[in-house]
Amino acid sequence: MNCRDAERQIAAERDGALDENQRVALTQHVAECSACRTQQANLSAALDSWRSEVQAVTAPDATREWEELRRTIRGGATHSPKRSRPLRSWMALPLGAAAAVALALWMIPGAPSPTVPSSPIARSGEAVEVSAADGSVVFVDDKSGWVVIWEAPAPARQI
Repeated sequence: MNCRDAERQIAAERDGALDENQRVALTQHVAECSACRTQQANLSAALDSWRSEVQAVTAPDATREWEELRRTIRGGATHSPKRSRPLRSWMALPLGAAAAVALALWMIPGAPSPTVPSSPIARSGEAVEVSAADGSVVFVDDKSGWVVIWEAPAPARQI
């Protein structure tokens, strides 16, 4: 037997999967080979350590845990849940910030004011040119109410 065969059989021996002839051959090889003896000792130590850790873990009592969960769900919990804030208090900060930004933009001198197009806006799925000079188009969808505006690129300026 060589070390490669012994490595495979060391794990199989721990599982009890070797027949008597294989076990005798492995025992003889391990007695003569220090590397395989070390590997067998390391595997035994690791398995023993794992077994002791597994045995030290205690599982909770499933019946008791289930009853406690059931009491909590039904409202019999011993602790009071935190009160949540109403929606209006959560919305106050973002709405206040939006109002402050809108006020600041409104007060800026020289800020562009919204303009109303002088040309007709498309209806019933029609596309109408707003400005023939630049080729901009406005489209209004009857079903969804969406407004789509295609704006032609500005002509390049020559310097």
